[in-house]
Amino acid sequence: MSEQLIGKKLTHFETIDSTNSFILRNIETLPHGFVAYSSNQTCAHGSKGRKWVEFKDKSIGISILFKQVDSQFLCASTKLGCVCVRKTLCDFGVENVKIKWFNDIIISNKKVAGVLGESQICGRTTHLVLGVGLNLLQQISDFEEHGLFYAGSIFSQTGKMIKLNEFFEKFLYNLNELYFNFQNEPSQTIKTINKTYLKNCLTIGIKLKVLDNFTQSSFNAMSKDILQNGNLLVETADKKLLELTPEQFSVFPLD
Repeated sequence: MSEQLIGKKLTHFETIDSTNSFILRNIETLPHGFVAYSSNQTCAHGSKGRKWVEFKDKSIGISILFKQVDSQFLCASTKLGCVCVRKTLCDFGVENVKIKWFNDIIISNKKVAGVLGESQICGRTTHLVLGVGLNLLQQISDFEEHGLFYAGSIFSQTGKMIKLNEFFEKFLYNLNELYFNFQNEPSQTIKTINKTYLKNCLTIGIKLKVLDNFTQSSFNAMSKDILQNGNLLVETADKKLLELTPEQFSVFPLD
């Protein structure tokens, strides 16, 4: 990699409501590649408006601004974020890092990280804020106190202690490398990202309960594939193939 494209300008916040929200509020004046990060977000959020519970100095939120993105990058961005988080954890020797469709990082059945892309149209261009929230140092009791029985951290799941700043620096390096490759060979890079995402995705080839977030109705289906646009292809009990968008549907493994 010959040039740093992401994080030339960055800001660390001791405390902030949300790094994603900060960038979205200032999206027209901030430069492409700007990075905001914090270990104490007071109002962090995930997909579908869900609250992301932040633990001061035990988790980290990172948000990156991509300006004037095309549809190809927009479709690949969440996968890129998931793959980058996974690679960074693997670089620290963390094993069995899996991805749950469409934006969760899972270790031993516990969610340790989430990726959130939020786009904004400004005139004739589209800007994207890609956010990552990662639990690093919490103990199991931290989650139990908040009733977060589905959540975990790198420490609680593996016993490994990774410093926040060390993860941040390595993640930024890996993201720059992936983005540099995308800029130079977009089609090949997307193929590589898709292959890595699929290989490590827990949501393929299993029975699911599918919840329609709009109507609150549900049905059972078998997951078949994740399409290039990020949607999940499932087969219903009557053998119909349906394409599920992450905005409308949530999925849960059936025992």
